[in-house]
Amino acid sequence: MKCAEARKLLQLYLDSELDSKNSFEVAEHLELCAECAGLFEAEEKFAGRLGKFLRHGSRTASLWRQIESQVEPARSPARLFPFSWFAAAAAIVLLFAGGLVWTKAQPFDLAKAAGECHNAYVHRLAAPEFTGAVPREIEKEFGSELDVAAFTYHPAAAGFSSRGSRFCHITNVPCALIMGDVGKVPVSVIVFEKAKLAQFPQARERLASGDSVVCGRSGRYHFALRVVDSHVVCVVAEAPQSVVEDLAKSVTDGA
Repeated sequence: MKCAEARKLLQLYLDSELDSKNSFEVAEHLELCAECAGLFEAEEKFAGRLGKFLRHGSRTASLWRQIESQVEPARSPARLFPFSWFAAAAAIVLLFAGGLVWTKAQPFDLAKAAGECHNAYVHRLAAPEFTGAVPREIEKEFGSELDVAAFTYHPAAAGFSSRGSRFCHITNVPCALIMGDVGKVPVSVIVFEKAKLAQFPQARERLASGDSVVCGRSGRYHFALRVVDSHVVCVVAEAPQSVVEDLAKSVTDGA
């Protein structure tokens, strides 16, 4: 099973809703792929935190009235559905967990997806698979899905050292992930075909605004995004924005 297939089934696997065949294949993939295993662990922890919120505390009339006032600021004469414990529990999460649930509900943009990918590298859940040219066995395994040219885009800035590369998916987009560091700071360089930018509408909109390099922050990581020839390059690191931007500006096609 490939990463893209496994990630589509992760939530069903977490909820024990897969048949035995698919459940076995996902479990087998998680044992072999540290990157997907890291994502599964993050999903599992989130589910645990959410369940803890739902189970915590007692249900009192005053609490229900407070929650109803937040959920239904203006009552209508007729209510289509009665106020249920489930709705109240969801409201509790929204009121007290706020940003956590809101972030979870938002569609992946490139900055967040790249940040999570880099986080797997920082915490050693993902490691380089090869150095130099893409090995023939990897080309054979992934076939037309693999964009060999994407692995030739490397920062030329002084101080950057490449540790190697691996093939990965970000929001189902096949990418080259080039792992390295500046000093002792881990750096991820994510490269994919420009045609795939449609999967990231926010990033596409910002690049279309005319900026040669789009910079921002995702959690504790800075990122810098730019188009180089026919590819999109995203550099992510827990480093000053100026350093990350300079790394992105130095990326060239080394083919």
